[in-house]
Order: sequence, then C-alpha cells, then structure tokens
Amino acid sequence: MRTAGDVAAPDGLSVHDHLCWVFDDAADFHRRASRFLAEGVEQGLAVVWVGAKPHDELAAELVGLDVDRLERSGTLSILDLPTQRPDDGPSDPGEQAAFWADWGRRATASGYRGLRVAGDGTPWVRTPEEQAVHLAYEVALDRVTRGAPVSVMCAFDRSLLGAEVAAAFAEVHPLASIGATRFQLYFDDEHDLALRGEVDLTDATALRRTLELVAPGPVMGPGAGEIHVDAGALLFIDHHGMLVLDRFGEERDATLVLHDARSTCAREVVDLLGLRHVVVADAGRRLRPVEPVSPRGRGRGVPEP
Repeated sequence: MRTAGDVAAPDGLSVHDHLCWVFDDAADFHRRASRFLAEGVEQGLAVVWVGAKPHDELAAELVGLDVDRLERSGTLSILDLPTQRPDDGPSDPGEQAAFWADWGRRATASGYRGLRVAGDGTPWVRTPEEQAVHLAYEVALDRVTRGAPVSVMCAFDRSLLGAEVAAAFAEVHPLASIGATRFQLYFDDEHDLALRGEVDLTDATALRRTLELVAPGPVMGPGAGEIHVDAGALLFIDHHGMLVLDRFGEERDATLVLHDARSTCAREVVDLLGLRHVVVADAGRRLRPVEPVSPRGRGRGVPEP
C-alpha cells in the first residue's frame, strides 16, 4: 500500500512510495536522501544513488553511510548518468521507467525486499523540452511504483528551476515535501486517480496540464466512459478548477466521478453551472457497474438516478 500527502521528512516510507522532494539547500537534501537510503538498507532493500556527477563526488554526498562496504556487498549502487541522453538509450518515458521495474525484479531475485532509489533530477530538466519529457517519465514511474517493489525519492532544486517548474513535478507525485505544490493528481489504488490539496484560478492551467499527463487520450479516452477520482483529500476546488475537469471530460466523451468530495463545494458548483461531465458521487448511494477504465482494469459506476 502506498501513502500520499505532504511530508516534512522522507522517513517511514513503504516499498511502493513515490516522493517528490523540492529543495533549496543541496546539503540539506543530501542529508535527507542519505537517511532515505539508509532506511532502505535497514528494511532489506537494495538502494541506488543517482546523479550527474562523477562517482566519487556522488559518493561524497552520502552522509552516514558506509559507502565502500555497501558497494562491495552490492546493496548500494551509485549511478552516474550523463546530462544528455545517449542516442542509443530508451527514448520513450515508459521504457525509461521500466528500467527501474526491471532493476526492482532483479533485486528481489537476489534476496532483497525491493529497490529504493534517490537522486536529484535537476540536471535533466533545465529546458522546457526536457521538463516535458521528464514529467511524462515521472508519470510512467508512478505506474512502476504501484506495481513493482520500487520506492523513489525524486528531488528538484527550486533555487535553480524556480517554484513553478518545481511544483509541476510535485503535482504528479503521491507524496511531496511540504510547500512544494498546492495540489497533487496521481494514480490511486481504489479509484483511477486521486486529487488532493487546493485548486483555484491560479492552479487551473497546472491542473489541465497534469490531467493531460496522468489521463492522456490513448489511456483513458476518447470514449473511456468514466474516470473515477478520489477527492477525499481535496480541501477546496473553485469553479475554475471544476470547469477544467468538465472540459477535460467533454473532450474525452467521459464523465469524471468525484468520490468523497465532502470537504469541497464541488456538488454546489456542479449544480450551479450545470456541468455535464463531472459527477459528485454520494457515498450512500449504490453505484451502477460499468466497464473498467483504469490502467489497472478497475472502474466504478455513477450513482443511479
């Protein structure tokens, strides 16, 4: 089972968790990432430290770990990657994410409970083009962490990227450091997606972008029927955000079904604006079975009239 929400420290996470850590102080990030990896070792996981620097520089960033001993045993791997993708490397974000799923399977075959990975993604997302590719990769990686024994701490330097760019990466993660983003949209275990946090006019464009990433046409539409969204941790969404959801559903000939949206005024907005592609489900009303629409083959019906 994965966890979701804002975290003050990357401690106590499970084998399937996917965390975005937005930082301003590199030394502080290195300490926290080192603890994240050390906790993985304590849990019987193989661990990987990823960066765009030479091996020895990356090794020096790990605080409190016996790097030499862990590397000799095979428990720790330090992966120094180039900032430019090799021409013969995987170009599809899904293929890139599958690399970690395969490593996780090999780790369990070697006797570990799974794989834990941490690294600073900033060197690979300096341009808008790189950012677009990496956002798609993060979404694909979130699929991997749901099904494979892989937990990941993805980090981004806000002081170099800016708050808006850093927030874009946090928006597609189930877990994010406190203050990294106002909302998150990610794959859910019970429903298709989960939407948490707060959405208003300032977030409408970001919400649309994130919807396009996590529910692209080829996966959930057109003609998908229904996209079920856990809104239990959605604290607020105004009419701008609801209009984004409605237009997204209209374009895909789908209905977005919001579950457990009691903390918001979503139902009132649906009624007031007459939205046709957003439904707020009643917890006490029976749902009509429909064809599954989620990548994991699960869907739920809308309330019967």
